Order: sequence, then C-alpha cells, then structure tokens
Amino acid sequence: MSAYCRFRIVAACALLLLVGCSKSELTRSSAKDLISRSAKFSPTIPTLKLSSAELQCGLKEGWWAETPRHTRNLDPFAFHLQVTPKGKSAFGKLSSSHSSDYAAQVTLNKGYSRKVTEVTGIADFTPPLEGWTGKEVRFNWQWNWDQVPEMARRCLAPRPQQAGTVVFRRYDDGWRVETFYLD
Repeated sequence: MSAYCRFRIVAACALLLLVGCSKSELTRSSAKDLISRSAKFSPTIPTLKLSSAELQCGLKEGWWAETPRHTRNLDPFAFHLQVTPKGKSAFGKLSSSHSSDYAAQVTLNKGYSRKVTEVTGIADFTPPLEGWTGKEVRFNWQWNWDQVPEMARRCLAPRPQQAGTVVFRRYDDGWRVETFYLD
C-alpha cells in the first residue's frame, strides 16, 4: 500500500471521528446556536415590567388609562389600568403591580425575537427519569429591541440582559432542547 493510500485512510478515519464526536459533545458555541434556533425560545410575546416613569409616559401618550374600580372598602389599588384603543396597536394587556420592584406589567401584542448573548456555563444534568443523558446550560439573553415598535420605544427603555437555563437531552442524532427556565 502506498504512502498516499495510507494518508487517505488515516484522513478519512480522522474525519469520521471528528464528525462522530461532534454529536456527543455540547460546546458553548453549539448550545448557543441550538438555543437561538429553538422555537421554544424565540419568537415569543414579551411581558415587560414597567418602571413608574414608563407607566407615567404611557399614560401621557394615551396608550393606557386608569379607570376607577368599584370597591366598597378603601382599597389602596382602587384603580384599574387598561390599554386604550390608541395603545392597542402595540400593547395587548396591562396590569398594575402590587410589588415595590415595578409599577405595572405590559404585554406586547405580537411575538418578537430574542437573542442569546452568551453561554455562561454547561454542566451535566441528572434528570428525574433514568435512561437519558442531559446537559444544563446557563445563558444570558436579550430582546431584539430594534424590532419593538417605535411607539413603544418612545417610553420603554431597552431591557437589560436576563439569565436563563435550558436542559438539553442527547438523542442518536445530537442534542435537543427539552426545557427552558427564563428569569
């Protein structure tokens, strides 16, 4: 056998090993790619927590309004927030908050994409059911803010990065997304 034939056989074996190993190893790069392409991750309808300033800006713009609640007791939250006809072009639902962390919560009226900014760690995952191999991947993500309607961007600040965790399960053809946990 010539040296050239031996070289081709060794090169072919090395290529097969690389291709075979790539399905069993979940790297940060491949995890980021799989999360980004997952229909479970994006697009989705955002629900955003509003600061007092964002809530007031939306009231001034006429996107939502306060309507009195009909209560018999002296409820400190005796008003109800609702999206106005003007606001319906960008917003779906609005609710006041009883939390000191944010003033209200608004849901946009259509799905927008998110992007994975970085994978921060990969660890083995032991699922409650035996018989499968898993990986837990922690990552940071952000809304693609430039897709949000300009109307909403007038009052709402771009959202900071958020953390998330995804569980991957290994199948014969590679890794697949099983579950998302987003903060």
